[in-house]
Amino acid sequence: MKIITMTMLALLWCSIAWANTADTFIPTEVRSVTVYRSGAQVYRSGSGQVPAGQSIIKFTDLSPAVTPSSIQFSATGDFTILSVNFQRNYINPLENSVEAKALQSQIEGLDEQLRRLDVEMQVLKEEESLLLANKQIGGQQTGVQLQDLQAIAEYYRNRLKAIKLESLDLEQDKQQMLKEKEKLQQQLGEITGRMKRGISGEIWVKVLSERAVDARFQLNYLVPTAGWTPSYDVRVADIGEAVDLDLKGDVYQSSGENWEGVTLSLSTGVPTEGGVKPNVQPWWLAPYEPVVYYDARDQMAGKAAGMGIAKEEAESRDYASPPPPPPPPPPPAEYASVEQFERTTTREYRISVPYDIPSDGKPYTVAIEKYELPATYQYYVAPKYDQDAFLTAKVSGWEEYNLLSGPANLFFEGSFLGKTQLNTRQTSDTLELSLGRDKGIVVTRVKDDQYKDKQFIGSKETRRIGWKIELRNTKSKAVNILVEDQIPISTSDEIEVTLRNDGGARLEKERGRLTWELDLKPGASRTLNFQYEVKYPKRMELVLE
Repeated sequence: MKIITMTMLALLWCSIAWANTADTFIPTEVRSVTVYRSGAQVYRSGSGQVPAGQSIIKFTDLSPAVTPSSIQFSATGDFTILSVNFQRNYINPLENSVEAKALQSQIEGLDEQLRRLDVEMQVLKEEESLLLANKQIGGQQTGVQLQDLQAIAEYYRNRLKAIKLESLDLEQDKQQMLKEKEKLQQQLGEITGRMKRGISGEIWVKVLSERAVDARFQLNYLVPTAGWTPSYDVRVADIGEAVDLDLKGDVYQSSGENWEGVTLSLSTGVPTEGGVKPNVQPWWLAPYEPVVYYDARDQMAGKAAGMGIAKEEAESRDYASPPPPPPPPPPPAEYASVEQFERTTTREYRISVPYDIPSDGKPYTVAIEKYELPATYQYYVAPKYDQDAFLTAKVSGWEEYNLLSGPANLFFEGSFLGKTQLNTRQTSDTLELSLGRDKGIVVTRVKDDQYKDKQFIGSKETRRIGWKIELRNTKSKAVNILVEDQIPISTSDEIEVTLRNDGGARLEKERGRLTWELDLKPGASRTLNFQYEVKYPKRMELVLE
């Protein structure tokens, strides 16, 4: 009881100490952001005056998703930093909103100008009424000289005209200001609605200074509700030319604060994964005993408590994730300069052009880098499954760029072919890309009727099957073609498979794969034949074609 009392007194003393300290609000702006594959480090800066004595510097209108342990704070000035704390403002997220305050200030300024316009218009209206009320010239007994009448008439005409024109100008100015005010009110309404739906984050820094000093502040923190995914545009102008690989980043964030005109850096690191290596612990084996439990609900209802065996159930959670990026627009003619920094375990791309990334969770495409990679081209045909030829590009030298796996848009000869997946986790030093179908290579696969036989010897049945593959190059260029087919593989000692004619193919026995690699000149044709024999018990039913 004594310990609890002491703890409560300590907490109360801390609360009183914070409450009795003067508050100073310092506005800050997001200057730069390092976006990780998952999470983002936000860098803010601002300046202001630190008052004499002990005070609390409050940095408001921040993301409520800040990871408190990630906050780093620094400042320049002759004062002492006592503590740094993160708070969430659940009461009034609009309070101290820099953006909302700026809009409100503009609206108030327009209101003041509108009031002045109304005063000027009212004065002109009174002057017009005064002129119109004194139209009678001279007395009833005496007339007015013509020269005086002309002068008075000219004065009335000029003055009334000036009043009307000035009133018209003032009315136009008023309408323009009203439109501008309406626009500002809409913007303020959007901010108000957005902030009222959520909460705001605040960083409170307690400082001690002997005198009032000017200072500059820098703070940065991690927000987990952001990230980026790599995507690519793969462009091939023609066979024989290098592959143009455009690396892009689809950046998203829903941190609660907009990033406007910030310097972006995209990092391949994932700080949310943690960096502590695992330790292998002893693996003790013991008999598994099911957990017996009693159904307390039946017992409470007046029934005999039932017995059951507890089952382990895997619970799946549907965690929120950014929507898939829409098909990206065509890339610009030139890329902004990007600096690459290779750290010990990650790579970082610093984008030179400022970007706006709203806090709406939508992906925004950022151009990162363009690579020109050497490639060799080959057509691939698997006529048993598809009688179209597929153009493939085998790209070398890609591993030196530390690329990430991701979706890619394929463009060949200026046309969009479709999407594919770039898998950079493969161990091969050659990256193979499928560039789509090419109808210029005609392929057929038919049975070879000259090698078709069925025999019965004792309890065994022997089937002989042959296939004929024909290829024709209708293109104006010579092509290299890789053809793959197969023979069946036995899974029983009672089934015997024999390749009688490989047709010049290379056989991979473990997989039953036949491979031909050949060159076809423009207009040339080639026929490939292979035959195999299967011996098996007559009682078996096998699919041999």
